[in-house]
Amino acid sequence: MGGLGKTTLARKVYNHRDLQSYARAWVCITQQYHPKAVFVNILKQLCTSNQKIDDLKVEDLVTRIHSFSKERKCLVVIDDIWNNDDWEIIKQAFPVNCNVILTTRSQNIANQESEPHKLKFLIEDEEQTLLDWKKVNMNMETYLRHGEGVEEYRRVKQGLELSYDVLPYYLKPCFLYLACFPEDHKIDTERLYLLWMAEDFISYQDKGPNESRYLTELAMRCMVQLHKSQVYSTLHKNFDSCGLHDLMHDLCSSKAEEEKFVKRIDASKYLCGIPPPRLALLPSICNSISRLAINYDLEKSISSIDGLEELNHLRCLCFSEKVMSLKGECYQVRLPNVIWEMKRLKHLFLSRRIKLIGEEKLRLDGLEELETLESISSETTCIEDIPKLGCVKSWDEGVVEVMEIGKYPMLQRLELRKVEMRGTLIFHSNSFPQLKKLYLSDLKDMKKWEVKEKALSKLTFLSIDSCCNLEKLISTLQEIKIRGMSSEFMEGVEEGDYAPLVKILR
Repeated sequence: MGGLGKTTLARKVYNHRDLQSYARAWVCITQQYHPKAVFVNILKQLCTSNQKIDDLKVEDLVTRIHSFSKERKCLVVIDDIWNNDDWEIIKQAFPVNCNVILTTRSQNIANQESEPHKLKFLIEDEEQTLLDWKKVNMNMETYLRHGEGVEEYRRVKQGLELSYDVLPYYLKPCFLYLACFPEDHKIDTERLYLLWMAEDFISYQDKGPNESRYLTELAMRCMVQLHKSQVYSTLHKNFDSCGLHDLMHDLCSSKAEEEKFVKRIDASKYLCGIPPPRLALLPSICNSISRLAINYDLEKSISSIDGLEELNHLRCLCFSEKVMSLKGECYQVRLPNVIWEMKRLKHLFLSRRIKLIGEEKLRLDGLEELETLESISSETTCIEDIPKLGCVKSWDEGVVEVMEIGKYPMLQRLELRKVEMRGTLIFHSNSFPQLKKLYLSDLKDMKKWEVKEKALSKLTFLSIDSCCNLEKLISTLQEIKIRGMSSEFMEGVEEGDYAPLVKILR
């Protein structure tokens, strides 16, 4: 039965302090069950690998999860699984002795495995109260969306709407913005702050310690649920993602559409069966769009997207294949080289599957307000002449001219993955004057690094992952996180002067 507290109890076990050293994963199984999406989610949480997990076949994902679970102590929670067939597919990924917690309403699923823990029912008076609320829940969606319903449920609607009505004026747009995200979606807080800033909901003067204040206020009002980071960091907030309860998401979505704040279009309803798949943005609507997110889940590649050059007021452009295809691999999206014409663009989140029409590189010159650039390749993207660039996340498998990036005076975060770094990485004098966070991952050929005078002068946080030939660290840091390094390297770290600052992720 729903509502007995199965998920709450599982969450308490999952967050228990004695289990923090385990590799952990939590996945919620919806009634629209997608095996590959579930396995990708589990593998990413368990091993935090930087490999192209999204491209793996289901069989390969199962093999990797199975192998990893044999090598490490793991705890995996499969929340709200509905039928036996789904569980039969999922459980093949786990060895016999792996710690797996299931929450389910199905007695058949529960009885298949070890002795289930059955939650007790309420006493008669409490049971009747629960049944009354169950009736409320059955009518909630209709009532929220249409504002109609029987009199006995009016108080429930008023209670939910009151939570929104009493919000201060500065929190209302922040809350409505969450309607842009799918139901049950874990929203990365760092990205959310950037998006709020792009919309001027948060002033740029509030960057830093005060940037999370609005999200904290929403959480204190029980409008938003905060999700704890798996690794505590003294320099950063202990919450790395957030989300909305299902009922609150319904309220958020209905209010956002009611106030003409957000318009969500389900492409699967409108674009299916159109050969070839093609997305066109009409000039009549382009002038009113300030944020465009395209989550593609099509069985064929999108041949092109037309009309991008008309988005004169666009501040955020996001392409993502995180909505996973269930019938084969995710395909490429081809774009015209017109993003450079979006003069007001501040945040650009690309996908590794984006391909340009033609042979030239993606032009970004003229984007003087661009601050965030994610998932780029130096072989396909020009990043010169972006003076305000504050964050670069590179998924490049070619060569990155790091010293050219180091000239950007406002760059605060740099993420380099699988780039070609041969021998010694040298940070020249006065390079990266504002850089605070540096992430190095899968730099197989980098052995040493050298920091010249006044370079990386404000760097406080370093993350190193699978840089297998790196011999030593720099010691001018407040916090270091290390993962996937050799035992010899770790021994040197633990014996060094900076050992108390190191967060070791094995």
